[in-house]
Amino acid sequence: MTAITDEQRRLYIREFLNNQGHHGLGAVLAEITDGDESDTYLDFGASLQIQDCSRSVTLDFGVYGGTTSQDDRDQLRKDLENARAKADRLKGAVLLFVQKLDEALSDVEQDLNKRDRRAAKKNKHKRKAKKAAKKG
Repeated sequence: MTAITDEQRRLYIREFLNNQGHHGLGAVLAEITDGDESDTYLDFGASLQIQDCSRSVTLDFGVYGGTTSQDDRDQLRKDLENARAKADRLKGAVLLFVQKLDEALSDVEQDLNKRDRRAAKKNKHKRKAKKAAKKG
């Protein structure tokens, strides 16, 4: 495999997902590259890799194959269309996930606040009972 030059690289993103100091590795790596130019072969690379702790998934959006016949080129056009549709569906799913996750996290935060208030009230009663026991 040949090294990818800066001219071939359209996009390279490596973003760590977890807050600094938070446990585990979470990262996303997105890369889009133009392959070597050839009259007989198309090589367009595009991938999205998501890592979390020891798990990893790589989604391939690349389009590659022979270009010598009309059938080859028609197939490549279908592959281009599929890559676009795949990316659009992924975008929709991620956007909806982020929206619903934000709503759910707000609910969980409210629940934690209720638990804090209940624990504070319980501790206040325990302190009063201890104080009364010492006096008695």
